[in-house]
Amino acid sequence: MFKQINTIILFYCFSFQFHCYSQDSSTHHRNSIENTKSEISNTDKLEDYFELVVKHYAQLSDSTIIVALQGIELSEKLYNPKYSALFHNAIGMYYLQKSNYSLSLKHHFTALKIREKIFSEKDIASSMNNIGLVYQKIGNFEQSVNYFNNALQINEKIKNEEGIAINLGNLSIVYTEQKDFEKAIFYAEKSLIGKQKLNDSISISATLSNLGNIYYEIGNFDKSLKYYSEALKISEQIGDRRGVAIRLLNIGELYRKNKNNEFAYKFFNNSLEISLDINDIELMSKNYLSLSDILFEQKKYKTAYEYHQMFYLLSDSMFNQKVSEQISEMSAKYETEKKQKEIELLNKEKEKQTAISTEQNKRKNIIIFSSIAGLLLVTIFYVFLFNRFNVTRKQKLIIEEKQKEITDSITFAKRLQTAILPPENYWKNHLLKSFVLYQPKDIVSGDFYWLENVNNLVLFAAADCTGHGVSGAMVSVVCSNALNRTVKELGITEPAKILDKTRELVLETFEKSYEEVKDGMDISLCCLNTKTNELLWSGANNPLWYIRENNLHEIKGDKQPIGQNDNPKPFTTHKIELQKGDTVYIFTDGYADQFGGERGRKFMYKPLKELLLSIQNKSINEQKEVLYQNFTNWKKNTEQTDDVLVIGFKI
Repeated sequence: MFKQINTIILFYCFSFQFHCYSQDSSTHHRNSIENTKSEISNTDKLEDYFELVVKHYAQLSDSTIIVALQGIELSEKLYNPKYSALFHNAIGMYYLQKSNYSLSLKHHFTALKIREKIFSEKDIASSMNNIGLVYQKIGNFEQSVNYFNNALQINEKIKNEEGIAINLGNLSIVYTEQKDFEKAIFYAEKSLIGKQKLNDSISISATLSNLGNIYYEIGNFDKSLKYYSEALKISEQIGDRRGVAIRLLNIGELYRKNKNNEFAYKFFNNSLEISLDINDIELMSKNYLSLSDILFEQKKYKTAYEYHQMFYLLSDSMFNQKVSEQISEMSAKYETEKKQKEIELLNKEKEKQTAISTEQNKRKNIIIFSSIAGLLLVTIFYVFLFNRFNVTRKQKLIIEEKQKEITDSITFAKRLQTAILPPENYWKNHLLKSFVLYQPKDIVSGDFYWLENVNNLVLFAAADCTGHGVSGAMVSVVCSNALNRTVKELGITEPAKILDKTRELVLETFEKSYEEVKDGMDISLCCLNTKTNELLWSGANNPLWYIRENNLHEIKGDKQPIGQNDNPKPFTTHKIELQKGDTVYIFTDGYADQFGGERGRKFMYKPLKELLLSIQNKSINEQKEVLYQNFTNWKKNTEQTDDVLVIGFKI
């Protein structure tokens, strides 16, 4: 989530101990890289090198590494270990931001060893803190806590108040990630006290926000809101508009979790206004997504879809911006390195001219011509590789863009389908001794289960819509909505009449399409009177099985779907007087149609009946587990054939 990322990055910045350096914000990234060589050539001081490192690091430019390595070389020539450690530290922080954790650790440990040799305690604590950050990022929390504590002990010894506050804050974040909220709160509160003494408003706001995150995770709404509100107030006072937008987003998430969508919408909308004003694409994207979720729950599907499209477009914009920056960076890096090599070559040639004889000069000319020819060949080869890289990159971008579109569609379909499925606690409240075995073939499913309670009647169903995956999921939304309208709005409770009306509503929906739609649904629908144990049932293609005194009885459904049919007939309602100990099963065809076993055949219905008869001595939850394990063992490494849905309940 957005909350915690903001705080962690803040601590990274504090722990990266650079000298103060300012630069004109209008300076273009590429110009700064192209001018690197001329800037370096005008100075031989370590301070100047380090200022260049700071500038390039602020832009996360690859030139950070080039300049820092040159700084290390100069530091070693001048026997200045302090600056050598600073350059290693800079490279370590750069690789940390680029998620290259092995190289980051390598340079941070090198910096630590140098600082230990010269016994610079403040810098030793800084290196230990940075190593702790790397271990935190790779999920090695034990080592991360160890290094943060070591840094804290040194900073407490030398009374480095800023370092103490940083270490305490980082410990709080690690314990938050470990869900050890008691320790997370303890260290965050101590860190807050330290930062208040330093009167560092930005850090205070971030720490307050971190406390809000912790209480958010715990589920303490009031305290989370208190800390978020305090952080918001400080951000407003210091004119940190992006900070204000982030805090508003956090508070919106808090109200959303507390199911207060009215307040959540207000805060998301206010955050969105600021995000639009400051042109922060990432924040705009997150706010559009949150607002889309709320509008979706309010059944404002058109606006929800529009907001989701804005989220998608902004996410795509961030991706394209990043790719563009990477291309510019790569091109600029090539030009810088090329110029550097040319200058080095010319310098070598100049030295030879003053040191060798006429005969050696002739040889030198041969070498020069050979070098130029070799360089020309290398350049031609590089241009060829670069062109190939561009072609491959473009193809990769197209594939990634299409893949993202597909993934977004599937994710949105998943959210739509999840919304129509009854929650587990709602299902158990109305059918206590029951199970639902639900195994979609893909992320989304053409099968769905449904339940509604009307007075003493519990209506529930197992349905199988045409297809599986996204297409099946979309049809399932249409069919589920038709069932809801039939029962909730029209008050129909007899299964056959429900199916008749549902078919009418589904066909009415599909008739609005420009093309003929032949999609539909097979379904097994029950209506249980919880007082009398009378069960009314109707089925479209799918049957109902019930087991009484170890005998399996089957009631077959009408041979027609819910959907387009050449000869539609009214559905039939069947009545069963259930007795104590009876077990009832409704299902789709996915379980029986699964290929597997030693011969790679379908499982079929007869073995399924035998399996159900063999587990009647088990509890309803144990039956679900046996069915799942049997399905897994049968399928083994074979691809799942279809969506699987089995519902069972016991009287």
